[in-house]
Amino acid sequence: MNALATDQAGRLAKLIHKSKLKGHLSAGIYIGQREKNASILMTAERLLSDKDSLRLSPPDILLTNYKMLDYLLIRPEDRPLWLLNSPDTLRFLVVDELHTFDGAQGSDLGCLIRRLKARLGIEPEYLCCVGTSATLGSQEEQDDLLGYASAVFGENLSPNAIISESRLSAGEFLGDCLISHVDIVSLEKEEELDPASYNNYREYIEAQHRLWLNKEIAGDFDDPDWRFAFGISIKEHLFFQNLIKALGGGIHSFDEIFIKLDKVTKGLKINDHSYKIKMLCSLLALISEARIRVVSKELDGSEKTIIRPFLNVRVQLWMRELRRMIAEVSKKPILRFADDLNEAQLETHLPLVHCRECGSMGWSGLKRKTNSKIMGALKDYYHAFFSNDPKVVYLFPDDGQPSLPEPGNKAEGDSKAQKIGMVHLCSKCLNVTSRANVDRCPSCGHEELILVHMPDVRIKRGNRQLSVNDCPYCGSQNSLTLLGSRAASLTSVMIVQLYSSTYNDDKKLLTFSDNVQDAAHRAGFFNGRTFRFNFRTALQKVILETGDGRTLAEMPETFIDYWTGWIDQNRYIATFLAPNMEWFNEYDYLKTHGTLPEDSTL
Repeated sequence: MNALATDQAGRLAKLIHKSKLKGHLSAGIYIGQREKNASILMTAERLLSDKDSLRLSPPDILLTNYKMLDYLLIRPEDRPLWLLNSPDTLRFLVVDELHTFDGAQGSDLGCLIRRLKARLGIEPEYLCCVGTSATLGSQEEQDDLLGYASAVFGENLSPNAIISESRLSAGEFLGDCLISHVDIVSLEKEEELDPASYNNYREYIEAQHRLWLNKEIAGDFDDPDWRFAFGISIKEHLFFQNLIKALGGGIHSFDEIFIKLDKVTKGLKINDHSYKIKMLCSLLALISEARIRVVSKELDGSEKTIIRPFLNVRVQLWMRELRRMIAEVSKKPILRFADDLNEAQLETHLPLVHCRECGSMGWSGLKRKTNSKIMGALKDYYHAFFSNDPKVVYLFPDDGQPSLPEPGNKAEGDSKAQKIGMVHLCSKCLNVTSRANVDRCPSCGHEELILVHMPDVRIKRGNRQLSVNDCPYCGSQNSLTLLGSRAASLTSVMIVQLYSSTYNDDKKLLTFSDNVQDAAHRAGFFNGRTFRFNFRTALQKVILETGDGRTLAEMPETFIDYWTGWIDQNRYIATFLAPNMEWFNEYDYLKTHGTLPEDSTL
């Protein structure tokens, strides 16, 4: 909430500073975070934020959150904020993201608003209550929306209180545009549609413009004129018109869009999903660049020309965390989510393990000494795997894997020789047999048997037997791990990809979490992992471009020389300073002033 409030405060400050309200309207932000340099004056970029100043001279607009408002109503030190208020002082109450206040949180907000009204003695129906949301209510849900808002605000809201968005239909948007372009970018040019084929975003956009309109961008790339011209031209393209109609103002997956467009687009009925995605993304990238001019009337009656996006393009990438991953036991195994399968299907699947060092992959499960069946119940297996239970076994398919070390030999880097066993694994009942010549399962008679390596991973420690997660192929210690990745790890990788992309020249990130505890963890986790991934990528670039043969001792100096040749010292430190060094006063100075102090040791 504080991050959103701070972002809105900056925009509100700019809005007031650029308007005739400057010097006549005051606005402040009161949130829980303590600022080192709280603002006692409004500037072009900041609102009032010094808490003592806000209490002594309350602003016309106060930006806060509902938890802090609760404190402001009960803390003795905040009493001066309300002293000079009369029943007609507070005119507007705006609740942003109204849709998030449901259930208990909505009840809390409703009670808080009623307490605020009682504190100020506000008469019924005097306060103008405003709820904003980008995702609240369709046309069919108007009555429910009115009831919900009335309950939260404690006011009787009439139907005309709902201000919905005004959107053009496909027909209204396209108007009487004729068709002058019919052909789509063909499969033969798939490589030219691939962003990876270009060094930067500009090269990619210029190439896509050429592919779709058969002409170069006229004039300078940064000049908006070609963007206006593209918007006019693309409206005359048959594929674009069909795309707008297929979307119908709603949200659709790429697959749903292709099903609709395949029927009406010549050359699109190709069973190449990768090509179709690249082709559609190419057009969406160009549409994102297109602009239109809109004439707006100002408060004083004058007209002002505003440049706006041709269309608002929003593409969402949905990712599912790799949780409880298992693989089908077959000669062509399929990776699946355990939560998607029923009990009968789970009987033929086992957890998946892989070596972090050499990439070897196989099944894993639990096996008792007196039983030949491999058990894969995940709850029992996870507990056994992380507690080094001797019942844990690994089964590596014989086909497509490197040769295992011979029994009695030590793999390079391994401190223990592992006994290697070749067994047959039944894909139906998951029993293993060590018989040499067998064409069907001795337990169930099933004919599909898979030849697997089952290394002995047990060691004796004192009076106990334990399993170890050492790789039988490369000998790396404790390198066998469960295949999977949770949301935090997946997101940290995505952040690095976004931030290291040459296509991203506007690096901004806003992450949301379901609860405060997760948010606190994610902040530190993303910071640490992002630094590690960024540094790894930067180091790899240095090694690849400065040649082989350098020792580890020479790398720090080589790394510094390489990157300070590309960026100045201040940006170098801002980019590569490790998270555990951000407490240095010199780093705070760098963030505040954009340069280091003269006596800096960083």
